[in-house]
Amino acid sequence: MKKYDDPASIRKCYYCPVCYVILKTFAADDRTKENLFCQECECRYNKPTLKKSANYFLHLPLEQQLRDFVNSNKYAMLQRENDNYSDITCGKFYRSLKDAGIIQLHDITLQISTDGVQVFNSSPVTMWPIQIMINELPYRERRKNMMLCGL
Repeated sequence: MKKYDDPASIRKCYYCPVCYVILKTFAADDRTKENLFCQECECRYNKPTLKKSANYFLHLPLEQQLRDFVNSNKYAMLQRENDNYSDITCGKFYRSLKDAGIIQLHDITLQISTDGVQVFNSSPVTMWPIQIMINELPYRERRKNMMLCGL
């Protein structure tokens, strides 16, 4: 989170604790935007209650992070050809996409991952960062340049 340049663009998305659908504001209550409605189960909620029960996630736009990457010196590190047979970019499926012309010379592919992290050692509360890695970077650079798009 500390590497994220634009904290104002981070969006909090509330979801229904019953059916896990992203909630919408009431049509008649657009001025406060505190009351939310589930279109799936038709339950009604308010943001403070959902916030207290941690029924939300943070969305961090990926577009600007990718733009910053492409405009950085890290972009020059992309491996266009890889003979390291233990990596993603030499895998059979990846190669078949390149051979078919689906992945072009200047394209980048992304790997999405998530894993729960305990917030405090003595707490059962966990957070789940959604992270993105660029497959064409060398492995060590890939690990150093992970992007966060959700939490």
